[in-house]
Amino acid sequence: VEFMYTLQQGIQIKEISSVCRDSSGPKNDNIIDNLGTHKFYLNTVEGIKLECEVGAFLLSNSLSEEVMNSSLKCEAVETDCITVAGEVYPAHCVFPFNYKGKHFKACTDRTNSDKLWCPTEVDGTGEAVENSWGFCATSCPYCAGSAITRQDSSRPCGYDCLLNPFKKMVGYKEVNLLSPLMTIKGPKEGNYLGEAGGQHKLNIGIQDITIRCQTKFVDQALHDENEVIANCGPSQYRFTVKKTNGETVGSTFKNDQFGCDPCPLKTSYVKGFLSSSDFNSSGIFYNIESVLDCQNLCLESCNCNSFEFSKSDKRCNLIQNAIQKASFLSAYKDYVICTKNDTANPQEE
Repeated sequence: VEFMYTLQQGIQIKEISSVCRDSSGPKNDNIIDNLGTHKFYLNTVEGIKLECEVGAFLLSNSLSEEVMNSSLKCEAVETDCITVAGEVYPAHCVFPFNYKGKHFKACTDRTNSDKLWCPTEVDGTGEAVENSWGFCATSCPYCAGSAITRQDSSRPCGYDCLLNPFKKMVGYKEVNLLSPLMTIKGPKEGNYLGEAGGQHKLNIGIQDITIRCQTKFVDQALHDENEVIANCGPSQYRFTVKKTNGETVGSTFKNDQFGCDPCPLKTSYVKGFLSSSDFNSSGIFYNIESVLDCQNLCLESCNCNSFEFSKSDKRCNLIQNAIQKASFLSAYKDYVICTKNDTANPQEE
């Protein structure tokens, strides 16, 4: 993918002055003169629109290529399913399609692979064209298919409900959601149909599925919870959800309502990232494995009202201020800002 990038086009710049220190501790005399982010859009030759973002840091009047390379990220804007590997990618999946006597409305299994696939081209009869296929993104739905000669209109994909922990959940455009953990609770019941590509297939019935967030659910109906029990039904493609104490929350949940907040219970997510000149740090910790570990460090501190955490960098920055608004609205890498709820008003999701 080719693109033009200059500091003069679209970058939000803020002047600051600070001394950088790397993760091992020794001083780095490069002074950050300016920093900012730039959002832009690209179209691939396959017609997929990508939303991209890159960070720009001027270190002692020199543009940091390291920051640009580490911060550049692009993702498909469309909610349609796309391929991410295989013979043809990235490309749009073509649905519905026929393959070896079966009719499919979504991605399906591939022999000798634990990944799902889809065609990127079909012929005039709807048959998948040989060598025009790719492996589906993990957010794509699954379909077991039905015989072309006798399609099951009530269960065209062979199930009543599907749970995909990697599905794009409600709110993903506003918040960098985490994926929930979904596991079978108790013995396998007759309505549990198994897994495909990490997705649970069920018919309406009594099988319990435990859905758990390391942090908390972002959906308002579940916002005070980090673990619930779900059953398929009583309607097709809908779930009855209960708290762990057995209290029913609702019976019309969709499978895209189980996204996990990037911040733990008793904290609120603040969108964006911070300039070091906009807060006072109570200490920076490295080799921190999870946002919960970072929260615990904040709770143990006598002067911490917010914290900034990166899972990829394993970095936890304890902040004295109760951050309510970030320096920049765009995110930097996978850094998240969390503010304790007893020190600030909850942020809107």
